[in-house]
Amino acid sequence: MSLPIAQLGFETAAPLQDGHLVHGPELHIRRRFNCLGFAIDLTTNHPEVERAAAESWSSSAAIFADDPIHIAVTVVENGDTICPPAPVFRSLGHVGMHIADSSNVLLSDMETGDSQICISTAALTSRSYLRYFFLEAAALTMISTRYCVPIHAACVSTQDHGVLLCGESAAGKSSFAYACARSGWRYTSDDASYLLLQQSPSTIVGNCNQFRFRPGARELFPELRHCEITPRAAGKPSMEVPVTQLKGIRTQPRTSVALLVFLDRVAYGPPAILPLPSGHARSFIRQHWSGIREPQHTAVDRLLREAPVIRLTYSLFADAIHHLEQYLHSLR
Repeated sequence: MSLPIAQLGFETAAPLQDGHLVHGPELHIRRRFNCLGFAIDLTTNHPEVERAAAESWSSSAAIFADDPIHIAVTVVENGDTICPPAPVFRSLGHVGMHIADSSNVLLSDMETGDSQICISTAALTSRSYLRYFFLEAAALTMISTRYCVPIHAACVSTQDHGVLLCGESAAGKSSFAYACARSGWRYTSDDASYLLLQQSPSTIVGNCNQFRFRPGARELFPELRHCEITPRAAGKPSMEVPVTQLKGIRTQPRTSVALLVFLDRVAYGPPAILPLPSGHARSFIRQHWSGIREPQHTAVDRLLREAPVIRLTYSLFADAIHHLEQYLHSLR
């Protein structure tokens, strides 16, 4: 990296220069994974890092032929025994920094596609902490900057027509996506969808290998009643359920987008569809991603030219899905 660590205002458990540990331990473990279809080359000196990465990415297949994202993780002993705090994010030019403390740092060079992570052995005491704040943060930061626009939406498809299910937290995106998948639709993502920059028609990729439900979903879907709350490093309580544990769910890791739907669940009444201006969706996307640059603007503009935006008011999943299918048929 072009910025020596000393210029960033903190120290590490081992000296770094240009983003690399100097005279640090050899990163003898090397393995390739895929995240959202993009290749990730991981190097590390500790097997627990490899196991954590496998938990995050072993179910994801290769889709794209872009140069791999490089993530180097050095684990050092600093005497701490308590898991570090959540990192804060800072940026200097093309370098993004996630800083938990002086021994737990992630540096991402957006120009080269390289990430350097230095973490303490204390960070290994919580695999969810390691995965969420460091490994997944490194991969998704690169993917979101170099290849995609992240959108706070679920994505499902029917008859090869992808539908983005939008809404704020607790809008029911994951539950509606699961209800669609139970009725025969294909599932792409639950609440984090990624719009490819260079694809036309506009295309979404997502993690189609798991669902994340709020605990209240157990009251909506009887088959989820046995699911327990998953320990998480951040965010509200949820249940992370692998798709392999759910019967009859068909997946699709990427799909072209035909429609953006803002969900509005009410206590009772028939489903209703109201057209929305594209500016509503544009503001929603920008609200949840402050790092949009010109290529991201271009991709979002293309998406909103190609796909209508609607609000779906509903009370029952089955009625809403049928109504949505009829609307999609009218667009053909």
